[in-house]
Amino acid sequence: MREKTPSPNVSHEMDDRANEELKTSTTDEKLDEYYWLDEKLDEYYWLDEKLDEYYWLDETLDEYYWLDETLDEDYWLEEELKL
Repeated sequence: MREKTPSPNVSHEMDDRANEELKTSTTDEKLDEYYWLDEKLDEYYWLDEKLDEYYWLDETLDEYYWLDETLDEDYWLEEELKL
C-alpha cells in the first residue's frame, strides 16, 4: 500500500487567507468566521485524503486490469498453441 501524502498546498493557501482575515479584525464575528474556515479546511483535507484513497484504489484497479490483460494474452497464447 502506498504512503499517503498531503495534497499540494490547497489547505495551506486557504489557511493563510483565514489568518490574514483574523489579523485585520479582532471581532467575535471574525473569530467565528475563522473557526468556520478552519472546519472547512479540515473538510477539504479530509476530501483530499479520500481522493488520494480513491486514486490508490484506481491504481489498484488498473493493476487488476493489467493482470486481466495479461491473462487474456495467456489465453490467446494457449489458443494459438492449440491450433
